[in-house]
Amino acid sequence: MSEQNVALVRAILSPEVGESKEAILAALEKVVPAIFTEDVEFVEMPERVDARTFHGHEGVKEAYTRYLDQWDEYSAELIEVEDHGDQVFAVGLEQASGRGSAAPVEDRVHMVFDFRGDEICRYREFHDREAALGALDPAPEDH
Repeated sequence: MSEQNVALVRAILSPEVGESKEAILAALEKVVPAIFTEDVEFVEMPERVDARTFHGHEGVKEAYTRYLDQWDEYSAELIEVEDHGDQVFAVGLEQASGRGSAAPVEDRVHMVFDFRGDEICRYREFHDREAALGALDPAPEDH
């Protein structure tokens, strides 16, 4: 199952999907119900002043829409992905320009995807790599 999980993360963070905020927003209606459980939890990076946790398909769509609304231009690129069984760790490079200000922004986001079956049941994002890696469940031999 874990190879499928990695393949799913690669697909949703593919260059075609992440090429623009318009492409991401256009894909939400179809993609969200196809890859997330109905009770999904979407946890924004805790360093954000306005960080929230969203629930369910509508919550995921709201989280993406809310985040992307602050940018005139936005793109994301997957630069790293690791298989951790029922979890996938990924790193993305975001490039954007601020809405109205056009201020350029480039940042890395560290993501942990938790799977139940072949769907994502929890998505967590982190600014700090070590915090994201620390959020992964320990390997079975570590229990």
